[in-house]
Amino acid sequence: MSSRLEKLSHYGIVVIAVAAVVVSVWQVKILQDHNKLSVKPLMDFLIITSEDSILSVSISNRGIGPAIIQDISYVYEDSIHREWYTVLTAAGVFERTTRQINYGKNTVLSPDNEFVILEIQKEDYEPIGISMKVIYQSIYEDEYEMSLKF
Repeated sequence: MSSRLEKLSHYGIVVIAVAAVVVSVWQVKILQDHNKLSVKPLMDFLIITSEDSILSVSISNRGIGPAIIQDISYVYEDSIHREWYTVLTAAGVFERTTRQINYGKNTVLSPDNEFVILEIQKEDYEPIGISMKVIYQSIYEDEYEMSLKF
């Protein structure tokens, strides 16, 4: 009878050990997900047309962690461009540009910062027809994408 109890207690110990391992692995997964969310970047665009007829495009990171830019592309009339100069020239507005900032691969945008990336003198509120797409990563290399048309 005692050998039967010993076998049952051994099986019980094995079941408890396996359950402890499963719970530990589950807790590690929850902790990793929490850590990823605690440093997730949240990129956004802001377009302002001021009273003095200046169209201003800004990019901001409103998340908690840094955003690492992987790629920026511009599209005008189905033509893809990699820098402001070529897309603004194609759109016929380069001469009216007062500010343009190009970001390259692996540029880091820190949290709670906003940067003006384009300013153009405009006489009207009509869209120019340029689309902009930004692909960026978190420090955990999770990839995100945002786009804007103006």
